[in-house]
Amino acid sequence: MDKLEIHELAARYADLCDRADWDAVVDLYTADGVFDAQDVYGRVATGHDDLLDFYKSFPTAIAHHPTSLYSTIDGDRATARMKMLVFFGSGGFSVNYDWELRGVDGEWRIARQSIAVQGKLPAAKSA
Repeated sequence: MDKLEIHELAARYADLCDRADWDAVVDLYTADGVFDAQDVYGRVATGHDDLLDFYKSFPTAIAHHPTSLYSTIDGDRATARMKMLVFFGSGGFSVNYDWELRGVDGEWRIARQSIAVQGKLPAAKSA
């Protein structure tokens, strides 16, 4: 059941990002959650207030599509690697998401997320 819930968390994360529902995205994190986007955006955000500020300053993507996810669970802690296709007006990116998860009040939450771009596909040119 835990693995299914972690997959649901990934789907929820992508959907909420597509809707720019930043308050709901931040609620997917633990209170002391960290988003390490140093390699992509040059920034690390920690805690709900900083995370909310970070997401609101993000370039808005057109769509997030999780393509695969695997996880390892150890009690109320887990790790996961998610592959995600993220599309912007300037093109698409294949992004690796690494998660450290924690069980909080019976639900999985993101304790730490780090991202790294695997590859980029430029936008198609108009005819």
